[in-house]
Amino acid sequence: MKARYLIASVVGGALGVALGGWLTYEEFFATEELPHRTWADIAAGDTLHVVTVPSSISAFQHKGTWRGHEYEVIQQAARELGLQFEITFVANEKAMLDSLEAGVADVAAWPTAARVVNRRGTMRQCGYIYELGLVPVMRQEVTLADAPAARYSLAVPAGSWAEIALAEEIVMQNFDLTPFRVETLADTMTMETLAEQVVGGQYDVALLPTNVAQLMRSYYPDLKLGHPLIDSEDSIGWVVSAAADTLAMKIDSVCHYERSTPRYATLIKRYYEQSLGRTVKIRYLLGNGKLSVYDPLFKNYARRLGWDWRMLAAVAFVESRFDPHEISSKGARGLMQLMPTTALRFGCPNALLTDPEANVQAGVRLIESMEQSLRRRIARSLEPDVTSYREASAETKAATEKDLLQFTLASYNAGMGHVFDAIALADTLGYNPAVWEDNVEHCLKLKSDRQYYTMPCVHHGRFYARVTTEYVKEVIDTYQDFCRVAPK
Repeated sequence: MKARYLIASVVGGALGVALGGWLTYEEFFATEELPHRTWADIAAGDTLHVVTVPSSISAFQHKGTWRGHEYEVIQQAARELGLQFEITFVANEKAMLDSLEAGVADVAAWPTAARVVNRRGTMRQCGYIYELGLVPVMRQEVTLADAPAARYSLAVPAGSWAEIALAEEIVMQNFDLTPFRVETLADTMTMETLAEQVVGGQYDVALLPTNVAQLMRSYYPDLKLGHPLIDSEDSIGWVVSAAADTLAMKIDSVCHYERSTPRYATLIKRYYEQSLGRTVKIRYLLGNGKLSVYDPLFKNYARRLGWDWRMLAAVAFVESRFDPHEISSKGARGLMQLMPTTALRFGCPNALLTDPEANVQAGVRLIESMEQSLRRRIARSLEPDVTSYREASAETKAATEKDLLQFTLASYNAGMGHVFDAIALADTLGYNPAVWEDNVEHCLKLKSDRQYYTMPCVHHGRFYARVTTEYVKEVIDTYQDFCRVAPK
């Protein structure tokens, strides 16, 4: 039976990674294990084959640019080794280690616990090795103290670090199992999905690594973290074949804490320590019918889109709170919070990223490009025979324009690829591909479910839509607030 390994790959390298990499979509099938490559093979081929799980920890697209803790370390390591790299995405940690074992990849770039690696017996760790523990993650209303026996469900995926730790009885010193009925889940369950299910009430408590728990806490304010479990610490790192000593040595040589590059401390701060939450309180409003000192820019450039200038101002406000020097945890800059590579593509070089006019102008060009692409895609769903938006019927154009704003805002926040996937899901599942609420918005949310993000029509993998759907609502709510205080 053929094994399906490749969902999507990101390709980059000593030159390519500077541009953020690019995506190719294909399926790779292997009927038997492939020979593991030696360092000489890798150096001769000039490409490092990497496998990981797409997530907000490892690699994801943000405003048209690839980001992620593991992705940035891969970029830096490949650059220092003088290699191109190709990232293969698989569904979960088990599939990642399976594909490494089968010779599909040279290195698994995912924070994998030593206990999980040792259970395999054919692998070893490399790269940045650091110690982490396990933390109970629960909803705010869960109270463990004095809870009766078996009151709460404790979920751990089979074969996971948490499951192994519980089986070895190493975490009992400050973690009373009395209140729990332990539920061992499928080994395909991911840590992010498990956190989301705790928030949704499917389970009461999960045991997650400290770094993941902190990140999930920044996504879900309703989560609370318990005390780290005594003696649960384990070493976390990348994984290679046990025979790949030279490759491991090469990776270790560019991934250690004493080097000035890779700038590991900066990456840790960006992805694990800085909260992703933001206040929604309206600030910086000038009064007397003025929203900001940048109103003339919004009025001028909104004409290019045919937008009410207050809508463009609402996007800038939600993105940066009208602060042209704002830099997000992921590196987006300026009033419109553009990633440097995206800004450059739309006419704003790095030197002008904090220049209000250059930033707004590039942001508008990006929005204009997104609108054009969305019009063609939605119209093609409604009228499969049309080859251009110009050829579409009046009815199709009217339906396309009706919710185009919501589609565009979602694309601005999440990237075009995930919205295109949601439109494709709407086509496939019988939803209206031209309607946002309860249709394409719903399909975007479905992309967090393996049943849907592995469908053939989906090309950009898993996506957690909560931040994006809230972003769309926040921009529209802000626009309505602006309409009450500033004349058109």
